[in-house]
Amino acid sequence: MTVIDIGDGRFVEFTEGALLVPPPPPPKPKKPWVPPKKRNGNDKSVVIRGFKFKCDPRPADRKNRGNPNLQASKSQALLDWAARRAGQLLALTAQGRALGTPAGMTKKKADALWAVARRKAKIDMANIKKSMDLPAAAEEALTSALEVMRSPMTQTMKLSAAKLVLDFTMAKPAAKSDVTIASAELWLAGLANE
Repeated sequence: MTVIDIGDGRFVEFTEGALLVPPPPPPKPKKPWVPPKKRNGNDKSVVIRGFKFKCDPRPADRKNRGNPNLQASKSQALLDWAARRAGQLLALTAQGRALGTPAGMTKKKADALWAVARRKAKIDMANIKKSMDLPAAAEEALTSALEVMRSPMTQTMKLSAAKLVLDFTMAKPAAKSDVTIASAELWLAGLANE
């Protein structure tokens, strides 16, 4: 037994080793990493619009793989499946947001905003034609840029279109290097008078 003086005439008695916590159990060994198995080149898959879809042969086809009649029917079944899957993808894109529609909008709402943007672009183009003469190709390009600038596109697209419009229509401001010689002369004249 051990006695420890903790001050003010007080002592603590304890048995050595009684306050020790048992050590934790050793950690379990980790399983070694095994790379995934590589697929063989004979897997049945179809690529539709850049997406790869896996298609397993039917269990009845597995029994008679060497039969040429079954091979032809299997390839026909695969083509039928690919056509059905393409139809499903078209049906999915017909619902909700179509391709090219801005986020958070339906196709109908986006088309309405594009129509407003086209009207405003025509008005702006008429005002620009009054001040400058443009060839037909430049007019078409500038009209398209004005449409994108007013359309429901992302902020970066709108800003790049606005920059293009400004580059075509407005002259870049000259750097101000106006030397104020008159004010310097007035200052020197004031010094001379004093």
